[in-house]
Amino acid sequence: MRNLLTQYLGEDWMESLDDPDLWNKLDQVPDADLWNVRLHLKRKLAFYMRERVRDAGRRGLSSGAGCFVRRNDQSLRVDHRLCAPLRNV
Repeated sequence: MRNLLTQYLGEDWMESLDDPDLWNKLDQVPDADLWNVRLHLKRKLAFYMRERVRDAGRRGLSSGAGCFVRRNDQSLRVDHRLCAPLRNV
């Protein structure tokens, strides 16, 4: 994403984030290019998650390790109703 934004916004875009003209330049970025970067990052995330699940299986972690955490008042608590067993991928 950084390479794409640098291509269309210039080398110093990170230093100009508060400049409204910079944000107007985002309209110059083709939708197809943004979509391709999104798909690439999504694939990278999926690959990373598959590797994490494989590594957890190799280390013998329990299959219930993939739970969602819910915010309750000031603390975070595991909601065991939202736990799902991890599959081998």
